[in-house]
Amino acid sequence: MNYIRKINEHPVLYSIVFNALLLIAYILSGTVKYEVSDDFIMQMTVSGGYGSPSPYIIFMSPIVGQLLCFLFNVSKELNWYILFQILIIFLSLSYILYCMLVKRSTISNFLGVTFILFFSADLYQLMQFTKTASIALVAAVFAGFQIIFEGKSRDTIFLILFAVCGLLIRLSAFFVVIPLSSIAFIFIGLTKRNSIFLKKILIFCVTMLGLYTGTMVCNKYIQNNDNQINDYNIIHSNRAKIIDYEYVPFDAIQEELESIGVSRTDYDSLWDWTFSDPMVFNQNSFEEIQLILQNYRAVHKPSIKSILKTLLTKKMWLYVSFWFCAICLVFLFVFDKSTIWIGLILGVITLALMMTHVYIGRLVYRVEFSYFLCYGSLLMLLLNSKNDLNSLNSHKITLILRVFIIVLFMFKFISLLPSMPVDRYYIMYESWNNDLRKYRLKFNDRDLPELIDYFENNCDNTYYFDFNTGIQTYYLAFDPISSSTEYFENVQYLCGVDYLNPARNEWAKRRALTGTIQDLLKDGVYLVDSHDSLMSEIYLRERYGENIKSRFVDEIGGFKIWKITR
Repeated sequence: MNYIRKINEHPVLYSIVFNALLLIAYILSGTVKYEVSDDFIMQMTVSGGYGSPSPYIIFMSPIVGQLLCFLFNVSKELNWYILFQILIIFLSLSYILYCMLVKRSTISNFLGVTFILFFSADLYQLMQFTKTASIALVAAVFAGFQIIFEGKSRDTIFLILFAVCGLLIRLSAFFVVIPLSSIAFIFIGLTKRNSIFLKKILIFCVTMLGLYTGTMVCNKYIQNNDNQINDYNIIHSNRAKIIDYEYVPFDAIQEELESIGVSRTDYDSLWDWTFSDPMVFNQNSFEEIQLILQNYRAVHKPSIKSILKTLLTKKMWLYVSFWFCAICLVFLFVFDKSTIWIGLILGVITLALMMTHVYIGRLVYRVEFSYFLCYGSLLMLLLNSKNDLNSLNSHKITLILRVFIIVLFMFKFISLLPSMPVDRYYIMYESWNNDLRKYRLKFNDRDLPELIDYFENNCDNTYYFDFNTGIQTYYLAFDPISSSTEYFENVQYLCGVDYLNPARNEWAKRRALTGTIQDLLKDGVYLVDSHDSLMSEIYLRERYGENIKSRFVDEIGGFKIWKITR
């Protein structure tokens, strides 16, 4: 009992111990996994999954790629990629909880613990680098709050560290977290009626903008001094501008596409992720296609009605992150009616920001989560800014909140019970949408034993996964905590976000291949595609000869294997 009391009396110790126990529980449950394959592919790049550790990481800063590449060269016994994200998440959550506990208020303590219980599920059980970047930036915002409104200038080091980490992981996360946070700080500063706060807020905004600019300049400098990574990033950026946004029917832009030599089959292969052919899909063609789509989208803009309809179909009221925001709004209404208007205005701004993502056709769950993460944390800080918060520490309030916390812990325990339904791969497939069933899903290491054994027993052959068949299945079959790099020994995605990645190209050369769709015509190269109509075959037949045909080889563990020949 004395030990427990000692922890309660030391917010730093309590926040670390609480988050450590929660992290251990997540790991022991076996439900820690990547939400999408992007993290898996980045892990393979820096860990040596293509042969040897490579710094050519996607999405993240090349600085992170070089750091992780160095660590994997030092030791491959540990999975430095996932450990890096776990460390950032753990430190961010611990610091946020500390900032709430140091207030020594029952309501602050309750909100801090509740925040961790609600948001840690997405950060650990559905790990994704955009979420990791967002929580680091939110921790930087908490440090900014401590500096501005609590007068703790020593927390400047935490602001810089968390901000830099977040920006290095996902630079664009800046626009999700910092503008909304700056607006919230201005509102809070106005309620304080003290010009000193406004000056500090201005310094905070300038500092964050400076860190963003500095990170961007460093990234550009490294890219411009490495031709391989520069060429790859340009192609990757243009590819993303085409298929990471809302689909445009071929018929709507047929004339423009055919004028640059892009057929219906070519265009369909783009959206089907079978465009692994640099003879057709390269920097020039991507730029031309992107320009055509940009012009079309500029004219055919979604209406407000269609945007709202899209938001309604998302059913955001079922999100765990939304529930926390709702709880905070209730607390504001009950305990601090004078600032409820700030909370509501911030909610409207958050909704408007999400609507802009729908407008450009780029609202996916991980972005929605990041917005709710930011909004929920700002509501929590809004409550924490109340000067007489300690006056609310009545026995009745304390009792009610303790009962609520106990109930939350019961639900958290249930959410940690692993679930392995037969359709678990299907549940994970729509990575752009939220599904409460995803949190508890567990995938055993080597969860596709028949298929993996088949690959290993035929190690002289090469197997290319169709994107839609393997992108949300194959990577889940391996424990992300493991440091193994065996996944790509003789298996590869036919096309993915690593298209034309220098490390992937080296992997192909070692196997006397080109790493393109034309490899499917070579002896010993097979296609894993569970569809009956093969987009790869259709594309190859149109581009490289009518005599090309596919032959069914085998079906292993529900996966169909094909050989395409002339």
